Amino acid sequence: MKVILLALWLVTLAAAYAVGQFATGESQTEQPTSIESFRKALAETDPIERSYGFSAFLRSMTEDQLPDAIEAFEAGRMWLSQEELRQFMLVWARFDAAGAFERVDGWTEGNREMAQSAAMYAWAFYDPNAAQQALNGVKSRFVRGRLQTELVNGWSAGTGNSSPPKTGSRSKAGCPSSNGSISSQYSS
Repeated sequence: MKVILLALWLVTLAAAYAVGQFATGESQTEQPTSIESFRKALAETDPIERSYGFSAFLRSMTEDQLPDAIEAFEAGRMWLSQEELRQFMLVWARFDAAGAFERVDGWTEGNREMAQSAAMYAWAFYDPNAAQQALNGVKSRFVRGRLQTELVNGWSAGTGNSSPPKTGSRSKAGCPSSNGSISSQYSS
């Protein structure tokens, strides 16, 4: 009799768990890979859930998802941590490091400094020489000094490039942008 009750209790428990999984539509192993899941992660107030959703999306983000991800990211940029900025920039830089660096130049002043630092770190992580070329176009010594630190940090953390960035060269690809936004905005 006790064995039958125990078996019945276990079957009931398993059924309740299954119903709970189907009712919420979620599973512990579900990987959030859609833009909607990224937006949900950015709006999450629980730091563990936010971190999980944020990181899981970034791990699988494709170049096709980049425009929508940038839009969602920028909409919540007032609430981003420095680490979230760096993580997002590391993914963005895989696809368009120069574009990431240029884009954050238009952000509001408080966010711009953190975002430029994160973008420079990410760019140098993947391509320190191109990052150095862009940095050469920044006129303000203060901003250039701050970004130089991030360049060195990104280069030293990066993979696949064991030589330090070259100095004294300029990019022919238009960094800083042809409108001169970075170099003119930060002139001393």
